[in-house]
Amino acid sequence: MAIKTKCLTPVAATPGLGMRVRAVFCCLYFGVVPSWFYELTPHHSMSYLTHLRLNLGMIFIWVRGQDEDEDWEFESRVNPSWSGIFGKLCRLQEGARTKRTKPPVLNKEEEA
Repeated sequence: MAIKTKCLTPVAATPGLGMRVRAVFCCLYFGVVPSWFYELTPHHSMSYLTHLRLNLGMIFIWVRGQDEDEDWEFESRVNPSWSGIFGKLCRLQEGARTKRTKPPVLNKEEEA
């Protein structure tokens, strides 16, 4: 049974164990490892410690089963499979690109 959300990706009624394990792994890895290591253009404009705290908090949410539709949609879209995750572990796998760009500027509403 799919839940109707604002997103275009259909999401299962509840995330399975596989999605929860992937989500916890990604929160741990992408929270602890600095963003310059795994992506050329940072997907956030937070400090390292703020991003770490956010990801560690999400681990507890996934483990306790307090996740919501937005969390399921995000994981389905960003980390749909283990092969996709392993391809993102280190930006050096992307090729010879080494020039970094500035992180996107978020407005105050998106940071909350």
